[in-house]
Amino acid sequence: MRTRRSPMLFMTSTSGDESSKEMLRWREQGLRAIDDKTQTSLYFAEYSPAATTDPMSVEAWLQANPAIGHTLTVDVLMAEAEQPNRNAFLRSSVNLWTASAHGWLQPGVWTNLKTDLPMPKGGVLAIEQSQDESRFVGVRAALNADGHVQVCQEFVKDTLAECWQAVEEVCKDTTTRLLITPAFEMSIPTKFKHRSQMVGNRELMRWTQVARSAIIESRVRHDGSALLSQHVERAVAVKNQGALTLSSVRSPGPIELARCLVFAVSMVNKPASVGKPMIVVATR
Repeated sequence: MRTRRSPMLFMTSTSGDESSKEMLRWREQGLRAIDDKTQTSLYFAEYSPAATTDPMSVEAWLQANPAIGHTLTVDVLMAEAEQPNRNAFLRSSVNLWTASAHGWLQPGVWTNLKTDLPMPKGGVLAIEQSQDESRFVGVRAALNADGHVQVCQEFVKDTLAECWQAVEEVCKDTTTRLLITPAFEMSIPTKFKHRSQMVGNRELMRWTQVARSAIIESRVRHDGSALLSQHVERAVAVKNQGALTLSSVRSPGPIELARCLVFAVSMVNKPASVGKPMIVVATR
């Protein structure tokens, strides 16, 4: 293809499962371009029902099947919906990732929390890297004027150097606290050490339920970033030592942004320790 003039590769599929690694990578790239509002050589289009729509309804089937009325009828889908393997139907006929049925949030909960309010300054910035170390992400949370925790996807970078540049830009506000995972311990710049805190799997086990409760009780708002929404909605929670935690192994794709969300939301309500001015009197 690289030697031909104007080559084109066309790929099409219904939604996959945990084993669809290559498809997930291309889909993530398309969602990232949408979030960044950049035009790339990849054209990404997806027909799938809205998160607020019941996947077993005719409305969802119409959203996921543009061929209805041309080469496909609703009667055919009704017959397919009666098959005993519901996961296969949702994946092949409604174009849904089947693991979403086992997610830590019910479909539509996260989507309904979108807000158009501007993101407040300060708060907590949590950074994380993907399991294959090919992507570095940051999610910031802060309290807004309504008393809700508002979150946004601050950046998605390909290299560690770009990640720290993005952190420096976000942390120009000196009230912004920084949460890092052990992967960043050796590379963290000295100027960030005094306002950073280490988090990891232990904190994820302690805080997942806290963040989940805040989301379910509508105490969280977000900016509607597509990639952040995908990570949050696909994340699967498991019980580990009696505590609820997000599982990267059980989730059908990357969830590093969801992990950052848990860290940031759980920490933002904790007051930052701000040093008070001190008067020192020196006498001879």
